[in-house]
Amino acid sequence: MHVAMDAPTLPQEDAIPAALKAEFEEWGTKTTGGVLAGMLYGGVREAASAAKTEQSRLPFPHEDKKPRGKIIREMTENKVLRIARGTVLGGAKLGAFVALFSGIQHGLAVHRGNHDALNTVAAGGVTGGTFSLT
Repeated sequence: MHVAMDAPTLPQEDAIPAALKAEFEEWGTKTTGGVLAGMLYGGVREAASAAKTEQSRLPFPHEDKKPRGKIIREMTENKVLRIARGTVLGGAKLGAFVALFSGIQHGLAVHRGNHDALNTVAAGGVTGGTFSLT
């Protein structure tokens, strides 16, 4: 027995209201900006932190058990890994914060049909409450 299945149909471009498209595009722009800003902040913060601790880890010449070049290479590898980790985590944290805040703000604007301070206050309260629990 052969059962024919229809392929799912996507909504037509004209079926999505222009206002909803604009809100979604603005949310995407803000979220992307938040991720990139978080990546920049996380990378710079880790680079500054690594630079402070780097000098204290260099051994005195009479304490060398390993060649100095190997120690410096290991320190550089650790610094690069720390900066990469800080970049990814910073981007993920700030990106999630901005995505939630902006999503709630724009969702309320679409639902209420009004862009005002109440949307921002409600989005800030929900986002702040959510992130204070983590």
